[in-house]
Amino acid sequence: MRQRVLAKYPDAQTYFIDYPAIPVNVLDPNYLPHYRDSIAKGINALTGFLNSFATRCSGSAVVLAGYSQGAHVAGDVYQGLGKAAQDMVVGLTLLGDPRFNPDQAVIDVGPYDPHRVGVWQARGPGTVRTIPAARTNAVRSYCLAGDPVCNYSFADAVACAPISRLYCSHLHYADAGFTNRAGDWLNDRIASAGWSQEGLTAAHTGFNTNDSTITTGNAGKLKRAWQYAGSAGWIFSRPVVWRDEVVFSAFDPATSTSQLNAVSFKTGVLLWQKQLNGWGCHPLTDGTRVLIQTDQGLFAYNLADGSAAWSQTSLTGGGCSVGSGALDGRTAYVLTSTSVAKVDSFSGTVLWRNDLPVYMVSGLAVWANGVYAVTRLVPNYPAAQQGRLYTLNATTGNLVWSKTTAVTMDGTPAVADGLVYVGTQYASQGMLAFDTGNGAIRWQRKDVSQFWQTPAVTPNAVLVTNNSGTTTAVIRALNPRTGATLWQKTTPMPSAGGDPVVANGVVYFGTGINGSLVNAVRLDNGATVATLQLASGSTNFEISPAVVNGTVLSTLNTDLGTRQPSLQAFRLP
Repeated sequence: MRQRVLAKYPDAQTYFIDYPAIPVNVLDPNYLPHYRDSIAKGINALTGFLNSFATRCSGSAVVLAGYSQGAHVAGDVYQGLGKAAQDMVVGLTLLGDPRFNPDQAVIDVGPYDPHRVGVWQARGPGTVRTIPAARTNAVRSYCLAGDPVCNYSFADAVACAPISRLYCSHLHYADAGFTNRAGDWLNDRIASAGWSQEGLTAAHTGFNTNDSTITTGNAGKLKRAWQYAGSAGWIFSRPVVWRDEVVFSAFDPATSTSQLNAVSFKTGVLLWQKQLNGWGCHPLTDGTRVLIQTDQGLFAYNLADGSAAWSQTSLTGGGCSVGSGALDGRTAYVLTSTSVAKVDSFSGTVLWRNDLPVYMVSGLAVWANGVYAVTRLVPNYPAAQQGRLYTLNATTGNLVWSKTTAVTMDGTPAVADGLVYVGTQYASQGMLAFDTGNGAIRWQRKDVSQFWQTPAVTPNAVLVTNNSGTTTAVIRALNPRTGATLWQKTTPMPSAGGDPVVANGVVYFGTGINGSLVNAVRLDNGATVATLQLASGSTNFEISPAVVNGTVLSTLNTDLGTRQPSLQAFRLP
C-alpha cells in the first residue's frame, strides 16, 4: 500500500507508529487484557503524533492505513480526533479491522460475510465501528471472507491460531489485491484534498465524488462567502485548490504579462502573487508545486510561498488560446504548440517528449496509462482544416493510435470508462466519443457544439453546454455509452465559455451577459436548485466553477479587460 502511494507521490513522507502490538491469538485466555493494554498504548502514540503533526504542518493532507490491530488503533484514533486534526486526514483505510461493521456497506469492501461482525464485538467487550455519515467518504474498511479478526467465527479463529497450519485469510490481503486497491483509493483521496487542475483529475471529468456537503436539498441556501477582486485584465484561468490555498492566473492584455495569484480558501485574502512574462493560463498543483505555462515556458513555484522552484523554457505554451495539460500525482503532462511532454512536477525533469506532425495541440487528458491529445492538422486551404486525436503511452510517450476527423476538434478532452469525449465548434461534426482502445467513433452528436469546452462525465451522464442562439443556451445530459439525450434544459442567457462540473448530484455551469451566474441543477433531471450571481450587468465569457470542500468557486472574467475581474466563493451559512 505504501509503495502504491509513493509511486504516485514520490516525495510524500511516510511514518510508522511504533507501539507494543501483540500477536493475534483470540484463543489465548489472557489475550483480552494484553490486547486492551496494547490498544491503549497504540492510541496514545498515534494521537500524540497526529496532534503534533497538525500543529507543525497544518496545511498538509494526511492518509492513515492500519492492518489488524493497527486498524483498530487507526480507526479509534481517527474517530476521536478534534475537527481540525480530523479534517487533515483525507483518507483512512482499515484492513482486517477487529471492529468491522458488516452493516455499513458505504465504507465496507471485500467478500465478507454480512452476518459476521469483528472479533472485538463477537468475543470481546466492545462494539463494531460506525463511521458518521459526514465522514464515510473518507473511510474504507476491507475484510476478506474467513478472516476471524473482521468476520469472526470460531472455526476461522482456529485456522488462524499460531500453531495451526490451516489457511488463514487474515494473512492474505496482499495476495488478494486489497493492499493495492487500498493504495489506489488513498491516492484518489490525496487528490481529493483539493481541485488540482481543470476538470479536477488528469482525465478532466469534472466529477467530484468526495464532496457531500452541498446537496440538491440545501444548494439553494448557498451565499457568497468572499470575493477577491484583481486588477483590470482577463481571468481565463480555472481556479485550482489545495487545502487552504486557491490559485488562479490573470492576464493583462495592455502589458502582455500575467499574474499568478494565491488566496486563502477560507477568507479570500491574498497570500502571494507572482508576475509572469507572457500569457499564462491553466495552473496545476500537486500540493507542493504550482505549475503554469506561458508563451515563455513552463514554470514551477512552491505552493507555500510562491517562491520559484524550477523552469523549462523549452516547453512554451499557448496561454489560454489552447486547452489544459494534466497532472497525475507528481507527474505533469503538458503541451506545446506541436508536442506533448511528460515532466516530473517536483524536479522539472522532462521524462519524455513527443513532437507531433500537427499545426497545433489544443488539449490533452490522461487515463489508464494513456495520454489523449487533441490536435489540429496543418491547414490545406480551401479544404477544411482536419483534426486528429493521438493516443500516447503514458510511460514511454510512444504512439498507440491516432484518429483523423474531417474538421478540427477543440480544447481539452474528458476520458472515462473507455471513452474519450471531444467537442468542436463546427455543426458538421459536433461532439464525438472515441473508443480508448482503437479510436473508433462510438457515437456522434452534430447538434452539440462546444467551443473550447470540456464536458463533465459521471458513470451515468455526460454533461455538455452549448450556445443555441444569441439569447439562450442549452445544457444537456447525454447517455455516456450512446450519446442519447437523457434530459436538456434551456437557460435564458448564453452559456459561458467555461466547463460544467458535478458534485453530489448537482451540476454547476456558467451563463453570462447581463447578469453572470453559476447555475446549479439536479443531475437526475436538470431541475434548478440554485443560481449564484457573480455580477449583474457584466459581460462574461469564462465561468468555470469548481466544487471542493463544501465550497463553490468561480472566476469572473470581464468584457475584454475593461472591468475588474474577480474570484468568488459560495458556501452554506
